[in-house]
Amino acid sequence: MMKLTILFIVALLAVFTLAYKTGAPQMACKALEPKHKNWVGQPTPSPFKIEAKKMKDLVGVSIKITDKTVAEKFKGFLLVARDASHKNVGEWEKTDKAKLLKCDNENDSITHESNEEKETINLKWKIPSGFTGTVCFKGAVVKNGSTFWTGLNSNPVEI
Repeated sequence: MMKLTILFIVALLAVFTLAYKTGAPQMACKALEPKHKNWVGQPTPSPFKIEAKKMKDLVGVSIKITDKTVAEKFKGFLLVARDASHKNVGEWEKTDKAKLLKCDNENDSITHESNEEKETINLKWKIPSGFTGTVCFKGAVVKNGSTFWTGLNSNPVEI
């Protein structure tokens, strides 16, 4: 009986571990932070930054290392675009290294597709038809299970 209980617990842990390897779960949407055990985000400044640049009908968004002399890589991320009233707006374009989530609206958030290490990732956010105002990209970046930064913000982008 004890072996069966241990086997069940190991299997259950494997299922939860696999879920995070393929992107943030929807329950991470509310606070925009990973739900990794009871760990909390790092109190130190993030070695990663979110940069946004308006193009024609979309905004290019990238996650990069802030100090190129540091050999930091990250495994995961979760991002949303928020307007001035802090509501999720727009949709993300699907890429081969990221998958789309529905936090408030269909495809309004984006997360990693695998937990392979990344030095940077480039993403595209579609500007909603008729939208005007400022948008800011917010989220979290995960170095590994216990090391992550939350509350990250891009530069504001005027649409």
